[in-house]
Amino acid sequence: LSLRLLHYSAPIAVVLLAVALSITSACIQRPSKRSILNLTRHNRSKWIALATATLYIGEGLAYIIQTSYQEHCLPAQDALVYLTLSGLVWLGFYFSLNDTDTVYRFPYAGSWALATILEIIICVLHFHTPSVKDLFHGVQRGVQVLRVFCLVGICWSIAFQFKSSAKVDVESQPLLQSQDAEYGSTQKSLIEAEEDDEDVYTRQRRSLREEHRQRLESVQGWWGYLRQFRIFIPHLVPMNNRRLQSYAVLVALLVICDRIANVLGPQLLGDIVNRIARMEGNDEIPWRQILFFTIVIKIPHDHILTPLKSCLSVRLYYWSYQSLVLSSISHIMGLSLDFHENQGSGEVREEIRQGEAMNNLFDEFMNKALPLVLDVVVAFIYLSWLFSVSLGLVLAVVYVSYVIITYKTTIWTTNRRRQYLGTQVEVQSLMDRCIANWQTNVYFNRQEYLLKCLAELVGREVIEMATHNDLSHVKNVAQGVVMTLGYGAVLLLAAQQMKDEKQPVGNMVTLLLYWHIITRPLFTLANSYKDIANYLVNSERLLQLTQKAPTVTDADGARDLDFRGGKIEYRDVRFSYEDGNPILKGLNFTIEPGSTVAFVGATGSGKSTTCDKLLFRMYDVTEGSILIDDQDVRDVTQFSIRETLGIVRQDQTLFNDTLVESVRFARLDATDEEVFEACKNARIHDKIITFPKGYQSKIGERGVKLSGGEKQRLFIAQLFLRDPRIVVLDEATSTVDNLTEEEIQESFARICKGRTTVIVAHRLSTVKEADQIFVLDRGQIVEQGTHDELLRLRGKYFNLWA
Repeated sequence: LSLRLLHYSAPIAVVLLAVALSITSACIQRPSKRSILNLTRHNRSKWIALATATLYIGEGLAYIIQTSYQEHCLPAQDALVYLTLSGLVWLGFYFSLNDTDTVYRFPYAGSWALATILEIIICVLHFHTPSVKDLFHGVQRGVQVLRVFCLVGICWSIAFQFKSSAKVDVESQPLLQSQDAEYGSTQKSLIEAEEDDEDVYTRQRRSLREEHRQRLESVQGWWGYLRQFRIFIPHLVPMNNRRLQSYAVLVALLVICDRIANVLGPQLLGDIVNRIARMEGNDEIPWRQILFFTIVIKIPHDHILTPLKSCLSVRLYYWSYQSLVLSSISHIMGLSLDFHENQGSGEVREEIRQGEAMNNLFDEFMNKALPLVLDVVVAFIYLSWLFSVSLGLVLAVVYVSYVIITYKTTIWTTNRRRQYLGTQVEVQSLMDRCIANWQTNVYFNRQEYLLKCLAELVGREVIEMATHNDLSHVKNVAQGVVMTLGYGAVLLLAAQQMKDEKQPVGNMVTLLLYWHIITRPLFTLANSYKDIANYLVNSERLLQLTQKAPTVTDADGARDLDFRGGKIEYRDVRFSYEDGNPILKGLNFTIEPGSTVAFVGATGSGKSTTCDKLLFRMYDVTEGSILIDDQDVRDVTQFSIRETLGIVRQDQTLFNDTLVESVRFARLDATDEEVFEACKNARIHDKIITFPKGYQSKIGERGVKLSGGEKQRLFIAQLFLRDPRIVVLDEATSTVDNLTEEEIQESFARICKGRTTVIVAHRLSTVKEADQIFVLDRGQIVEQGTHDELLRLRGKYFNLWA
């Protein structure tokens, strides 16, 4: 009894301990805590694991050979279970070691030590069990002793033959990234060997992998990494929506009903076949069982429960999609200017699109993977009970073989998918450049150049997608061969048992129907595993995007700006975009309420940074402070600052909308009459009404249908409609001719009257009437005064004027 109990429990105990220790180590240990086996010792451990698996399988084959020669000597079922499962376990250890040269030490040490102890106990019990002394008995005892030596040897290797902690490892790669370096090599040596030959794309992917490794290191393992995804939970689980919560509960109940139907259906059909097979003469057909199967099982399962579950799941999915997209866009719009200045809009859009896979990931796990795992477990237990444990062992071999093939091939396909997804981002970004900057491309005659670049990228994308598709077909063929061989083995075993044990023919029908229940989860789980891996790869991009925090935030307890006239004061303001490269160097000045001041200077002197980016608090000052009406801009809300200020910039953009809506964007609650009045004040109303559709005319992407002067007047109309307390004009007339400039200046004079006005200009003719002019040079105020005063100084301003 003790020996039988150990035979059944030993392999399961080893697997459970290995899985538990692996999960624990990966979750709570940094990747750098992994241990490295050098090439020789790594191969030694790997081949000992394979030899151990071979010895288990070999002893099982010896039992089978013994049975063929000695029909009266049938192998014990518990012994076959032990040998088969143990062989599969050690094959798993072999493939695990074969995939990497860096491992967490405790999972291997603990599980191998347990396996060795249990094997020694089983070996001792075998030697004390009475049995027939013959050749087969001697071979089995010899194999058992040899297996003990192998287990002791591999435990010794894990205990004493490791090098220092690893710096890189397979699990430090994003998701399923495999290690291409030879055993015993480090990431650094691999990088040095490839550095001269790799292209920009390869360096980019390597950089992303290194970032991922560092992120794993910083969060102390996979548990910390996966915990980062918890920020998406509110967008995947309806925490505060009772209606959607009821949908989720109903879906869970329908999943349970579906599992029950999967068990009862084949069993009822098998019973119906048995009843029909026993019919003789005038026996009544089993119409009650047939009606019960049709009305109670088949119709509800296929035509009521399944469609209902799909409808409810779709509603949960669409809610998750909506919540995730809106949250992503909201987060990106809340990031500071430094992010948007350094990130291409096309790349951001593609990352958001790929990041939508997060709700696909949740849906795949809850509605497909988890129910199918339950199907596999139930089918395995039921068929083992219906026929024998031997059939369950065949199924276990099929499962393990299928999983190994799926795992290995999915690594290849996932790497290829990651490559072409990265290329897709580049293609999307280049396409956006071609479309959004069409005029620039035409003016420089760069259409052919961009098409050539696009052709190269698309060509690379096509090759990568084709390679991914080819590998997917290889995987499908290998999976199909395993399933076909398993199908044949199950049929042979079931037929033999039906012959020997006189089982009813209905059991074979049940088996055939259950084969679909068994194989469907395997095929679907393989796809689910692939899809989950792909979705997680895609979601990494959105996770990284979501983890970016704005560099400019409202202080705790920040209040709205209290406008008291519009006094602006800069106190020893210093600023730099990058450390060691100062842009502004100790600016000190005061702008009185209602006055007009101008900032002039050479390109790059810091004018726009001073009056636009810092005043609107797109960036925070590095040192010093900026005050509006004696209130530090860092102590008030950003919203109230930007509601108080209004700006016309040189490079403002417009949406592809109607003229009336483009102006109304400045104040969303404005009436049409207020929009018309703003356009009249900006001296563009008369021009608009000459258009065929008047105010309903579309202006094109970025306002390409309007001239430079018309766009500037439209911006001025927005300024009139917004009616700000403080006005900033940043190179507002730099792109128009002199005549148009005079007309625009007239409009500016009306909007700026009685308001604090800050002007940034290259054309000094636009600032002659300013109350105060500041001359900036390399981030410092070198001159200040009125136009006439500065000319008399004959300094920087004089040179600019001349």
